[in-house]
Amino acid sequence: MAGITKPDGVFFLDPQTGEEKAVCAENHTLAPYEMIIAVSPYDKNDLCKNTKPVEAYDHSECIKLDGAYSMRAENGNILRAEYSYVSGANRLPVTNLKLPAGYGKLSEKYTLEWGFHADIVPKEAVMYVEMGDVRKIYINGEDYTERFAACRLWGLNNRRAEISGALKQGENQIVLCCEMPDWSVPYLAPFAMLRGEFEVAGNKLIPCRKNYAPLPWDEQGHPYFSGTCVYETSVNIDREYKKAVLSVNTRDVTELSVNGRAVGTKMWSPWEYDVTDYLTPGENKISLSVTGNYGNLLYDPISSGLTGAPCITLYN
Repeated sequence: MAGITKPDGVFFLDPQTGEEKAVCAENHTLAPYEMIIAVSPYDKNDLCKNTKPVEAYDHSECIKLDGAYSMRAENGNILRAEYSYVSGANRLPVTNLKLPAGYGKLSEKYTLEWGFHADIVPKEAVMYVEMGDVRKIYINGEDYTERFAACRLWGLNNRRAEISGALKQGENQIVLCCEMPDWSVPYLAPFAMLRGEFEVAGNKLIPCRKNYAPLPWDEQGHPYFSGTCVYETSVNIDREYKKAVLSVNTRDVTELSVNGRAVGTKMWSPWEYDVTDYLTPGENKISLSVTGNYGNLLYDPISSGLTGAPCITLYN
């Protein structure tokens, strides 16, 4: 149970429905696992209200935005570490960060190997690692341990280092020398990942394609990516209308801007935006930022991003 205080002007939303929750002005006690969304009065984005009714208009035309898109993963795409546990001459697979059965005794020192192929070496490649049980990190034989600096992803042991100078085209090997804690706890191997401008095909870094489709990013070279991807395309408006509504196909949080102007944010169905005042005659730039959860990164794959072409419905 937890208590919260409601500041003046702030209102609370139910994350499942987007409906405003009745919360008294003084305080509110959260039930176990209850979540609410607090919205500042200064947040001008439309988080909870649907688009204005269209019943008063005649349907005119539906423009499907199914052309070529650019797609950019904020902070770079992700290649997640897939380890082998090294024991003498044996190399045993580590599945979902779980060490092989029978290994990982208290205070035991052990080695993890992470190998991948690179068709390209990104200009910038940043490796992140949970450093708590890691004593040494070697990248293609070079000791990089001291180059890792503290950062904050989700814990106090997060570390990062720029490693593009140590990578090479072809096969790459990253070795983590680790030590088990000296107390008994449920244990997972240290999480690690590489971020940069690349696509992922299996266990390989490949160049980014020029054009993308309005489809999930995990189907387009980003299988481990979790975060925000920005889809951008353009549409030509060559007719008059009285109202325009843009509908998005997704299951994630979306933010829309049209011609560089922020339209709003949608967190649940229907993902519809009133863009009447944002479109102009001629070419219009559409930018959709889609934010998913950590499933793809943390071993629980989920289809993320756009699930089909958005469309703009024009009304007379």
